[in-house]
Amino acid sequence: MPDRKLSPCARQTEAEIENYYRNQPEGSPAVVRRTHGGILTYQITTFGLRRTRTGRINVEGVGDFYMKSGKNCWEPTGQTRLVVPTDEVLAWAAENPRGQMGVSIYADEPFWRTPRST
Repeated sequence: MPDRKLSPCARQTEAEIENYYRNQPEGSPAVVRRTHGGILTYQITTFGLRRTRTGRINVEGVGDFYMKSGKNCWEPTGQTRLVVPTDEVLAWAAENPRGQMGVSIYADEPFWRTPRST
């Protein structure tokens, strides 16, 4: 299996995601990461309604997400997550508006990539 490129959001932690979405004012940029069909895409939008009691925010045109994890409220095990809109993420999204195949969202090497000893 060929080496895969690493996505610009691969090293973001849940703590960084929570810190951004809890502390930025409503109307700030939000980035939604999708990994459907082996293609990584980012959707740049804004987030609005913040509900601190339930820990949710509404992302314009996408739906509700948990601030703590960035997971979609209605499909928490799905392939749509919030990420922090860093300069690297925004630049990658501008360069690849239709997404790109072969990009890994995992910062650590997956278990199936470890070399076998003979």
